[in-house]
Formats: sequence, structure tokens, C-alpha cells
Amino acid sequence: MPATIVEAPLPQGSTGVRAGGHLAIASAILLIAGLALVAWTAWSIFGVPKAPYRYALVASGAADAFPDLGLGERGTFAIERYELRADEAQDALATVDLGRADDGTPVLLEWHSALAEPLITVTAPLAEV
Repeated sequence: MPATIVEAPLPQGSTGVRAGGHLAIASAILLIAGLALVAWTAWSIFGVPKAPYRYALVASGAADAFPDLGLGERGTFAIERYELRADEAQDALATVDLGRADDGTPVLLEWHSALAEPLITVTAPLAEV
């Protein structure tokens, strides 16, 4: 005797999703919210580490106040000179000259490194050479 499959129509107003389906969705939402809360708490406790350097404004003015840049009469914008300083170093690591465009956007004009060595060196371990 062959098996007969009978499909019963859904009751009016039913979506066909069992009550357990709603429970699974609610559980997943609570789990994601809990993980986000744990991540936010860990980030607020440990925080973002402070950078080991800072930029200090040394001078600012018009282009004619900085003749070493060689802008002459071409520079009608404001210029700012910053020094890059490390927390543990006495002297500046670099000097940075920025020009400010009319809309306030910074434009790098000069970068003078005060280091005799490169900031970053990439070498292979001796055993791998």
C-alpha cells in the first residue's frame, strides 16, 4: 500500500513558523548583544594605547616668515612648523612644515628627519639568509 501525503492548509493568521523559531531568533540576538557588550567592556578597560610620540607646534605664520622653504611670493597661505617628539627623547626626531589650504586642508611642504638611521628597518633573520 503506497503512502499518501496529505497537506493540510495553515490556519488563518498563521505564518507557518513554530514558536521555537522565534525563540531561536531571540536567543541569537541576545547572544550577539552579549558578545558586543563584552567586547565594548574589554575595549573600555584596556583602551587604545597612547602613541609614543607627539607633534608639537613650533611656529606658524605666512610664507615670508619661512624663507628656508623657498616659497617667496607664491605662498599666500598659512604655514605651520611642527616637531615630532618622542616621549623619552630630548631632541626632536623630525621637523614638519605644513601649509594650510583655503579650506583648512593640510598640505605637506617639507619633512626633515633628524635621525641618522632609518625609522624602520626590515631584515630577514640571519638563519633564513
